[in-house]
Amino acid sequence: MDGLMMRTLKLAGTLSCLLMLSGLSTQAVLAADGIVTEGLSAIKIAADNKNAAKKSGDKSTGEKTAAAQASSSQPAAKPDGKLTELTLNDIQDTALLLDFIQEQCINVYEEASRVPVSVNSTADFKQIDKIPVPLTGKTFLPPRQEWLVFFVGTVEPVIRQFGQMVKDIDAGNKQVVIPEPIAKTIEPLFDEWEKDTKSLNAHLDELVPLFDDAPKQAEKIRDLAVACYDDAGRMESVRRKIFVVLQKNAKQGGDKVLMSPE
Repeated sequence: MDGLMMRTLKLAGTLSCLLMLSGLSTQAVLAADGIVTEGLSAIKIAADNKNAAKKSGDKSTGEKTAAAQASSSQPAAKPDGKLTELTLNDIQDTALLLDFIQEQCINVYEEASRVPVSVNSTADFKQIDKIPVPLTGKTFLPPRQEWLVFFVGTVEPVIRQFGQMVKDIDAGNKQVVIPEPIAKTIEPLFDEWEKDTKSLNAHLDELVPLFDDAPKQAEKIRDLAVACYDDAGRMESVRRKIFVVLQKNAKQGGDKVLMSPE
């Protein structure tokens, strides 16, 4: 597996390069490096801090985040006085990353479902825009390991970044100030986000080892590509709901959601 991951890194290059080659903007690259993920991490930790404050009898503000965290078994966030706003741009940029994940899942699926080309075949090619697709009765060419490694190698940094966000939340490493009405609405949404993010990372963990024996694992590779695709789809659904909540809050002149920088 170490060798496979080394090949992945050589093929994929840096996260900034892969996003640029995929047609994503510099803003999306910055999002992948922490803006969006940090912003989304604000949601759950703020809700948890609000609940902790309630239990301690302090319902005045969300500014005692560090004290609330210190009372738990997790390390408290270290406020530095430099809080930034979680904007609608941050949430919208996440859509670019989720779309990128789904595109690469489709590429993996297609690689594991290529059919032989005969002398009677046409040169027409129809791009798949969602998976799975009907494959009954078809004969497939063996998946090429180097292509599978490339597709997953380019998307893995994004997926792992989302996973790291969830770990940071669980560790209580972020200071967040969030209006209570939004926290009440967003807490269950982020619970969904966290669940789907962990599922996506788990499915990726299952997928990568199959590449070492790709010709014999085509069906499992297709199944896991679909599983990752569906995980990202559910995350996009949650992202849209979060966007609506923040948008409504902004239109009503509500307090801004603030967070500690990366």
